[in-house]
Amino acid sequence: MKIRTGFVSNSSSSSFCIYGTYINGELKEQIEKNLIKMGYSEQDLVNGLEDFFGYNNERKELGLEFHSVIDESSYLGNSWSSVKDNETGKQFKERTEKAIEKIVGRQEKYDTYSEAWYNG
Repeated sequence: MKIRTGFVSNSSSSSFCIYGTYINGELKEQIEKNLIKMGYSEQDLVNGLEDFFGYNNERKELGLEFHSVIDESSYLGNSWSSVKDNETGKQFKERTEKAIEKIVGRQEKYDTYSEAWYNG
């Protein structure tokens, strides 16, 4: 991949802002094992969590989004834009934490994460 440091024309940007948890390599493996225990097949996960969650980064039946960035940092959670009209911030956080704990199998450190990068 080529990264330009100077002026870039025709560039586009990508970004996200989610409430959730940071996913390291060990936790990715644990999530994959837990998803198989939940009934997903190894074939569903053969290309990793990025492909499992799909192009739009979400699995509606799990109620979570997965975001991976250029430096291979990964995050699991929900976009702040997905707060429901009748939901408080606290309820949104609790819903997200419960969904994460269901597939991680334990409580994690939760926070708001945001990333932005430019594709030239």
